[in-house]
Amino acid sequence: MPIPTDASLPSLRTKFDRAVTKAEKIASEPEAPVLNTALRQREAFRDLVSTTPQMDEFRARFGVAWSDRFVPVATFSNQAFFGYEGNALVEHLWRQLPNSRFKRFQETFCEPSDYAIPKPNLEAPCVEYPSRETLNTCSLSGCLVSPTRIPFKLLVNLGIVPEPTRKLTDLEALAIKSDPCVIQTLKAIWASSEPLARHNNRFAIIGPLREDTPRYYPESRSLADHVAGSLLYTRENVAIDRSRLDNQRIPWAAPQLIPAFFSNIYAARRKTEHQSATCQLETTTIGNLALEWNELTTRARAEWRRGTPGEIKQDIRDALVRLVARTTHELSSVSHHLKHTAAERFEALQQRLTSGSNNITTHITAANAAVSRLEKRLTTLPHKSGHNTVDCEQLSRLIQDGEHAFHLVEKQLFQAGSRLQDQMTRPDGFFKQQQLSAADRTNQANILLSRMGIPIAALDHIAPVRPLRTFEAAHRAAYTELRDAVLAQNGKQASEAMVKLVVFSKLQRANAIFETLRILTGRSEAVPLKELRRHATSLRGLLAMKSVFPYTTVPEFQRVYRRLQRTASTIATGLESYERRGLDLDERAQMYSRLRAYLDKTDLEAYTRELLEGEGKHPSQPR
Repeated sequence: MPIPTDASLPSLRTKFDRAVTKAEKIASEPEAPVLNTALRQREAFRDLVSTTPQMDEFRARFGVAWSDRFVPVATFSNQAFFGYEGNALVEHLWRQLPNSRFKRFQETFCEPSDYAIPKPNLEAPCVEYPSRETLNTCSLSGCLVSPTRIPFKLLVNLGIVPEPTRKLTDLEALAIKSDPCVIQTLKAIWASSEPLARHNNRFAIIGPLREDTPRYYPESRSLADHVAGSLLYTRENVAIDRSRLDNQRIPWAAPQLIPAFFSNIYAARRKTEHQSATCQLETTTIGNLALEWNELTTRARAEWRRGTPGEIKQDIRDALVRLVARTTHELSSVSHHLKHTAAERFEALQQRLTSGSNNITTHITAANAAVSRLEKRLTTLPHKSGHNTVDCEQLSRLIQDGEHAFHLVEKQLFQAGSRLQDQMTRPDGFFKQQQLSAADRTNQANILLSRMGIPIAALDHIAPVRPLRTFEAAHRAAYTELRDAVLAQNGKQASEAMVKLVVFSKLQRANAIFETLRILTGRSEAVPLKELRRHATSLRGLLAMKSVFPYTTVPEFQRVYRRLQRTASTIATGLESYERRGLDLDERAQMYSRLRAYLDKTDLEAYTRELLEGEGKHPSQPR
């Protein structure tokens, strides 16, 4: 889910400076001690945001000074190289650094003034850096993290710190985020993550911590079980005004990324689908507004003359007032700097029109300046939409591959159960032959397992993402129990293991149906009730059917399974009732919102983990 950003370093610095200034004004009054408090807090703030301790720590751990290995890219602002000089050289050097885990970590968690690069070999016209592969696997120990750039909520999501029970002060939050244990754990998690796909560094799958973690991050904490398999996502900070790059009088406007956290791959895919839909809507909305403004300005230039009849002038002015009002409304609550600038200009134009100003030439010129920002924004949308399309395709491919592997296992379970039961009930069946030698028993057990044909190897290539990895671990645990029971000729344990395998398979199928319902309800009134009811009925039927060993019960599994059956029945019955009643569009949108909230309260992965932990097995166990 998107992570709310914390206060920035400049805003916090201004806040503490203002507190000192305010305290100085009352220094001669009885409240004079307030100044000492303000000064101490500002000094504490400066200590907490300083990166000097990280440099000292680097020397203590590796025996060399940080400056022997790295150089802040900002220091090149006083140099020239092959036609580049000042901020242009700084930008050139940073852009030449390959897009990698090392680079994106800094763009996410470091201040631009601290962006570090390996000492480059500057031989015109090339800038030589380590390869992309090296930068993707190298240690992040040399990255100078700014605590203010770490969203506190991200630390909670990653299990690095607990959720605070009260609102923390700025200094309290900074003290936690500047803790070496916290920074090293964040680096260790980032370093252990893997790109979603080749050359896609926007999404990264969090994996088990690397074996070299103790060497590079000795104070890092262990990874919480529920975090492995989650996804990190980084996107551009749209609050950074890229137009500043054209102004040479100000510092280099470095690219900055904002992190997001997704607990599972389905939530990540919904994000990409939502953003793709948003991009399409934005393209249509802005495109239509720009077209209407161009038509209106063309008409105004052609018809507004000294001798133009007053009725025509009033008609043009009325059209201008209406279009300004609609444009201002469409651009309310925008975040992108180009749209924000356009919105401010249209608001100013609206105020001038409201005041009675009738200088159409000035108004049209102002409108054109604002529209130019919207048209510039349109040029960036295909790039953003392209990234979303690629992300969605790659996420969908991993989901489809995983669900297909589970389906291969599922469709074999009925036949496997029938063959197992046959060998348990036949007088000459395998489980009745108690006098077999160890070698013969193992041989016949392997033959039976082979004839049962459960393709557990199909799970080998499932992506290690939640919730797929949890369902995979559950399937493997149940199959291992089944195999061990067959090898031991224990019919009771074998039948129970078979039931567990079926339950885990149904939990995975139910999760996929839940996700389909989430997607459909996310489209609100566009999806008919009949379509939702079809999937809900399928879910209820799936859970009602006992296909394997109907008289074998596993008490701890039965409790969870019945809870899910009640949930499925509630959804299906409710949708049937709503369909009989008939709902208008507003009622349907409200009902779909309630259904989404109900679906989100039912965590089938959590059910699966609960059963696994009861068995003493965890998804984090190696395959």
